Parts: sequence; C-alpha cells; structure tokens
Amino acid sequence: MEEEDLIENITRETFEMIEQKVVTKFKIFVSRSLHAFETQSVNLSENVKFDSVELVSDGTRIPIINQVIQEEFDMDCRRTMNSQDCLA
Repeated sequence: MEEEDLIENITRETFEMIEQKVVTKFKIFVSRSLHAFETQSVNLSENVKFDSVELVSDGTRIPIINQVIQEEFDMDCRRTMNSQDCLA
C-alpha cells in the first residue's frame, strides 16, 4: 500500500467550528469540576477562593482551551511554571 500525505490549511475559526462538540464537552467538564470543588469547599473551615489559574502542558496552548478556562474562572490564566517540572 502506497502512503499518501494530505495537507490542508484551515483558519482558527474553521478549526474551532469543526471541534465545537469537543469544546462543548470540555466546557461542561470544567464547569462541573469547578462546581464540585465549590460544593466541597463549603465544608472547609475557611472560605476558599482561587488566587490564580496556572496552565501546564502543551494542550493548554490551544487558544480555545485557554478561553474556556478563563471564562469559567473569570480570571486570566498564567503559564509561569515549567510543565516538565510540575508534572514530574
């Protein structure tokens, strides 16, 4: 069987439209995770809040992922940590 390479250039908007189903599932996951944390933090003695959101790993460099997290947490995300070190 002979191999064939396919190359297609698409815009970010087209990519996001194609991946809309995955993005919707990710939004639901982030929302549920945050809600679960907030529900559990009610049982803590202190009022827990987020000071910052740190993104690590190459997947977080996808702009729509960053946008979803920023919208859900209502704050800018940072990338100040070395992902190799913090995931080790």
